[in-house]
Amino acid sequence: DGKDSSMLDLNEDDLKTLQTKKDDKTPKMEKDNASLQIPSVNGGAALKDDPEYAKYFKMLKMRIPPAAVKQAMVRDGKDPSILDRNPDEPLKQVEEEKKECRPALK
Repeated sequence: DGKDSSMLDLNEDDLKTLQTKKDDKTPKMEKDNASLQIPSVNGGAALKDDPEYAKYFKMLKMRIPPAAVKQAMVRDGKDPSILDRNPDEPLKQVEEEKKECRPALK
C-alpha cells in the first residue's frame, strides 16, 4: 500500500528524532520557496501580473505568435512595446520611464 512498515517498529524517542529532523527541514524549504518569488522593485506589481497586461503575457505563454499578441494590444489601445520588456519588471517602473521619455507640451 506504499507505506513503510519499518516505521511501526520505531520507539517513541526515534519518532521524536524523526519529527525534529522534519521540523529542521521545513524552515529551509520555506526559505527556498521565498527565494523563488521575484521581488518587485518600488513595490509595484510585475507586468505579467498586472490586470491590464496579464492576458497578453498569458497569450505569449500559450505560444501565440508575438506579432499577433502585439496586434491584439494595438486593437485594445495598449502599448505593444510592453511585450519587449521583462515580464517581471514592475509596472510602476515602466510608467515612470514613459513619463521621462514624453516630450514637453508647448
